[in-house]
Amino acid sequence: MFPTAEDAFVSVRSSGEKTRDSSPFVGLFVFSQRKSGESGDLAHDSLCLEPSSGVRWAQKRTKDRTMRFANRLLAALCCLAIGTGGIASAAPVTENVVFGNLGPTASDPLSGTNTDILVSATAPGQFSALAQGFTTGNDTSFLKLQSVILGLFAQSGVSSRTVSLYTNNAGVPGTEVAVSSAVAVGATGKYTFNFSNVALSANTGYWIVPQSEVSWHLDSNISVPGVQNASGYSYLGTSAKTFASGGSWAASGLTQYSLSVQAVPEPSTYALAALGLGVAGIVRARRRKSTV
Repeated sequence: MFPTAEDAFVSVRSSGEKTRDSSPFVGLFVFSQRKSGESGDLAHDSLCLEPSSGVRWAQKRTKDRTMRFANRLLAALCCLAIGTGGIASAAPVTENVVFGNLGPTASDPLSGTNTDILVSATAPGQFSALAQGFTTGNDTSFLKLQSVILGLFAQSGVSSRTVSLYTNNAGVPGTEVAVSSAVAVGATGKYTFNFSNVALSANTGYWIVPQSEVSWHLDSNISVPGVQNASGYSYLGTSAKTFASGGSWAASGLTQYSLSVQAVPEPSTYALAALGLGVAGIVRARRRKSTV
């Protein structure tokens, strides 16, 4: 005996639950009659393939694959965050100007005014050292010192010069902590001194001190160095060793010596950004799963 029209709209799903569906169906049906208790109602075992259930099955299969991929991606991103040091160091990084008076891209010109830095100050008005100071901010995103740019001129022709990084000691340079690579300095120009990612501390003062026997130019705007690109860095001061100070560090009358400090993000910054993007994608995938 074949099922009635009423029976035709009852499908048996994999969970064993019978649900009534108002949509037509197509597919293969296998029926077997048997008595169902004392009521005498006919019960039919059927394999119903409805268009709607077929679509649901395909959607479920696709979502399952998507979630498996998302979980694997999350695991991979976690590994990246843990072992990011070697990976990030091999990838190119972008320097950011974080402090100075040569503009946000260190492209502003130099002034014609300069101060000679001699090996020793033996007469009034002479300088044996000059330093520009800055303080890092709360933002830990850019605390790897990559390079500094100074506007210089070599008094004795082309000569190799370096720039040193000093700690802060009560408002003047303290201890030398890093020395840049050597650069051939000659005619007046902006020279870049690399520091190979020296780690700085947040909310800490540092000083940039060029090697002697150069002339340090002011910037064209005759401006005090300051924060660049919302880095949180700030001006600490300008210090000098002069004949008048007896070779000790003291506050300088001029404060506008050209300077641009460039830093790069910590490797973990890249990893956390990638991890955040991955997690956001997984969250979206889970939301799609719950709404389908």
